[in-house]
Amino acid sequence: MKQKKILITGSSNGIGRAIALELANSLNHLILTWNKDIDGAKETSRLAEKKGSKTEIYNLNLEDEKEVSDFCDEINSLSGPDILINNAAIAQKKDFMELSNKDWDTVLSANLRAPFQLCQSFIPNMKENQWGRIVNISSIGGQWGGIHQVHYAASKAALINLTKSLAKIYSKDNISITSVAPGIIDTRMTRETLGHLPKDLLSQIPSGRLGTAQEVASTVKFLCSDEAAYLTGTTLNLNGGMHFNS
Repeated sequence: MKQKKILITGSSNGIGRAIALELANSLNHLILTWNKDIDGAKETSRLAEKKGSKTEIYNLNLEDEKEVSDFCDEINSLSGPDILINNAAIAQKKDFMELSNKDWDTVLSANLRAPFQLCQSFIPNMKENQWGRIVNISSIGGQWGGIHQVHYAASKAALINLTKSLAKIYSKDNISITSVAPGIIDTRMTRETLGHLPKDLLSQIPSGRLGTAQEVASTVKFLCSDEAAYLTGTTLNLNGGMHFNS
């Protein structure tokens, strides 16, 4: 099998780390990005290399358009990735009437504009190779809205539509482009955003529990495989039964 180069944004912990470790093996070369937690990124790299992967880690602020552009140029100069996982995102809990333009721009820049830039930069290499996988990590909030995270929900809804649009354009080039919409996953970001996990929250989940980062990672691994080549443009709901329609 040909070695695959895989780029995963936001790999310091949580879902990003779980995806990296799920895809780590001697045939995969992982490019891992981090923003604020270099120690976490180094630990992800160490664990992935222990499983046989070659790894590289890059500091990348997805809010900075030029920084993302420069990063893409650097990665493309060394041959772009075969697989792109747009995982990194910013969440902010704030009432709608209190949102500032800066709040809106910050969240939309990281959660939507940056994935757009990465896709636009790396698809040409995938198209030339006639093989590629892009998995965008969206959210249940992008499907049913968010009362206290309107800007986050809007960005994740747009990410789902970006997935559909790109799949219509590039599926003919053997590039499968999909998204995963996790429900409430037990991660540090979830706990920091919610502040706590009230009992009534679990009562809203038919499965009766939070999802795990490993469950998201296993889904992403399938979407990156040859077995999922005919699955494109769709959003897989991973939410314990909270929402059924994409």
